[in-house]
Amino acid sequence: MSETLVLRLVTGEEIIGKVDIVFVPNGEFYKIKNPAILLLGRDPESGVPVGLAGLADPLQLSEKDDTIKLKADHVLWDYKPMTKLENAYNEAYGSGLIVAENTGVLLKG
Repeated sequence: MSETLVLRLVTGEEIIGKVDIVFVPNGEFYKIKNPAILLLGRDPESGVPVGLAGLADPLQLSEKDDTIKLKADHVLWDYKPMTKLENAYNEAYGSGLIVAENTGVLLKG
């Protein structure tokens, strides 16, 4: 099952997308659906990166697929993004679903 992850590449870019890690006999690779590049800068209020840029060029080459593959050797690390960043990604490129933040407050009904 895919999960939203940020991948830090050996070239310095960070990509966010719905990621599956695929294992094959000669190694592994990341399969990334609807990838976007994280841009530098932070929104002062939310702390979320100011911009997400879609990886349009590789995806325009194929009308059948919105997925790219990266060899695991090209990824330094991956991590689960904070909720605000995941929500910004989902609104722009993903399902549109927003994940509620854990405020630590229980509501009584």
